[in-house]
Amino acid sequence: MRKGNFIVAILTMIFGVAVIYLSKDFPRVVSDAPGPGVFPTILGYLSIFLGVLLFISNLKNKDIKKIYFFTKENKQVYGLVAIVIIYSISLNFIGFLWTTIAFLLTSIYFMGYRKKMYLIPVSVLFTLFIYFVFAVLFGTPLPT
Repeated sequence: MRKGNFIVAILTMIFGVAVIYLSKDFPRVVSDAPGPGVFPTILGYLSIFLGVLLFISNLKNKDIKKIYFFTKENKQVYGLVAIVIIYSISLNFIGFLWTTIAFLLTSIYFMGYRKKMYLIPVSVLFTLFIYFVFAVLFGTPLPT
């Protein structure tokens, strides 16, 4: 796993440098308040710092552990990541309401909760609540 940790550490540092570089043209201050360039810059430096920490701790740690990628728990995580990716892509084609209801139904069911008496109402009511808060109260446009 040491090799994997080195790769992740280097990729994390590269990601941090890329974020800092891409956000360099964003204003840092707008009307005496933090501008849109502050948060990405902080995240970039934090990524570099964490990458360096992982790299150094990997140099110090000589313990090599076997990692299993296809355990039951890992397969559940991979499935949820796939559901989130499908949800993200579907948002622009189907719209927020139907896609979010389907996403919540699928992800909750996939995680092992099977009671339809609660599964359907929770998915529908939570989606409607989010829609009401963002679209109606805040006036934020949601994908349609």
